[in-house]
Amino acid sequence: MEQDAVDVPGRMWSLRREWSRAFTVMLALLLVSAAATIVGVRGVVDQLSGTALQLHRESVTVAALRADIMAHEQIAHELLSGQPVERSAFVQQQQRSPVGSTRPPRSSRPAAV
Repeated sequence: MEQDAVDVPGRMWSLRREWSRAFTVMLALLLVSAAATIVGVRGVVDQLSGTALQLHRESVTVAALRADIMAHEQIAHELLSGQPVERSAFVQQQQRSPVGSTRPPRSSRPAAV
């Protein structure tokens, strides 16, 4: 009489035990995949948060530059139309470097060759 590998003396094959083992394995895989999903979503949210913060900073800078340019253009139009304008303040504002720029003002640039 042949004995199958499943038939171990003292242990009986049980469908309930097989299903219980299968559900235990599936539950373990589910928990591992849920943890991986949470970590992945957290990483994406952190990345988007950093990008949103950078976008906000850049938007504030652009708004400030836009307001400065509009004010400077208004003074330039007044100057061109002959209205009384403080010319020295206009010229000083004209030579000032833009916000965040590392380039020197125009007056101190070396001449192009």
